[in-house]
Amino acid sequence: MSAMILTSFLFGAITVAWWALVWFVLPFDLRRLSIPALITLHVGVPVALNAAVLVFRRWRARAQRVKAALAVQQENQAQQQRIDAARAAHNAQLAERRVSMQCRGAWINALIQSEPLAPLPDADLLEVAERTRGDWAEGVHAALVDLFGKALAQIPGNAWLPVYVLPNPQQDGLAQLELVRKAWQQAAQSAELESAPAQADCKFLPGSGALVDRVLALLANDPGLPGCLVLGVDSLTEMLDQAEDDGDMPDAETLKQRAIRGQPGRAAALLLFTRPGLQASTAEFAPAVATDAYTPYWEQQRSAEAGQLSWGRVPTHLQQGVVAAAPLAQVAAGAQVLNTEAKGNALTRQVQGALEAALINANLRDLPFDAVDAEPPPLAAQRLVHNSGGVAQAGVRLSALALALGYFGCEINVVDEADNLTITFGDTGAAHEPLSLAVAALRVADTGAPAVVAQFDAAQTFNINVLTPAQEPA
Repeated sequence: MSAMILTSFLFGAITVAWWALVWFVLPFDLRRLSIPALITLHVGVPVALNAAVLVFRRWRARAQRVKAALAVQQENQAQQQRIDAARAAHNAQLAERRVSMQCRGAWINALIQSEPLAPLPDADLLEVAERTRGDWAEGVHAALVDLFGKALAQIPGNAWLPVYVLPNPQQDGLAQLELVRKAWQQAAQSAELESAPAQADCKFLPGSGALVDRVLALLANDPGLPGCLVLGVDSLTEMLDQAEDDGDMPDAETLKQRAIRGQPGRAAALLLFTRPGLQASTAEFAPAVATDAYTPYWEQQRSAEAGQLSWGRVPTHLQQGVVAAAPLAQVAAGAQVLNTEAKGNALTRQVQGALEAALINANLRDLPFDAVDAEPPPLAAQRLVHNSGGVAQAGVRLSALALALGYFGCEINVVDEADNLTITFGDTGAAHEPLSLAVAALRVADTGAPAVVAQFDAAQTFNINVLTPAQEPA
């Protein structure tokens, strides 16, 4: 209605203005014009002018609509480009978080202080040590020889993989490495390996923080490394024996720590980690490509070295043996709870957030980009591995773990369906982290379901990892 009134007003204004021009400004002699000419002059011209104005207005409105539509389209395209870039960055970050490795071997030699609720599945991989008296080196030497002997007998290619040792801050570093080299040498001689290396490639595991994160970083920084052996060993029983022989009685603080961390124990755990895709790239070895007879020998050697780059020092005839070792579990980065001094709901929220991050890293839970997807399936884990301490000390921690697991639909009974390593093995010192992962990997291989690992330390923090059944290479 308003548009019609505006059009009528415009037509009237144009008509009045034109008549004023005709009568008072333009040099027309109206008396000499015929009636049709007068009508055309007074009516036709205003109608034509008004029509021209209306056509111009419609053209301008259409041009403005086209311009606005083009601007909206450009803005939508720019917005879509920003969304695509953000989605690509999100997917790249998610892919980086989900980088994993495979655990193809786990060997344990330890004193068992209390039988676990469920026996470990592969008795050949767990050697129950006997309680002996002696110094630290004597206590761990036999365990190391046993572990290396089994590892080299089952997978001879392990002899050519580097051995990374978790350092024990209470022992001399050079003495630790020398002890490991001697045990490896003795095991290699007993295994009678063909053309075995003269000595072990033994060094301390670089970096700090969680063991899984450090090994993942090691594999990422060395593309020519197919895998590695990770060793953790400690014997607090010998230190306890020495203190008893010296007549030193534990003080109140020591007794408190033993109640939390367990009685002094002795354990050695050896893990074989390999990069994912190793099976896919080496399941079948292609025959050597014939080279031109005129190709210089140094180029032939360079081509051969390039073909072996992803296998390091492992000889070709032993590579298939490494590949044939069925992975026990897939291992991804975990997450950390920073303040276990928190109580109640505060601790539960921390554990829940860390567990969710670990589930995302293990590809068991999605990380939506812009909207909440369908309700994720419940966590189908069947085992919890932890070192939270005895019943009196572990109540708050286990309660938080149980609530967090229940939030994700996991029905694990944190008492009856858990491996409390503090009770089973006691305080294993520098060996507790690889020992936890070894037990969890064996549980995953046995049940075919994920296992949750919660590793507490003395700094009021603990790491949560979720180990999953080995994934088929893409």
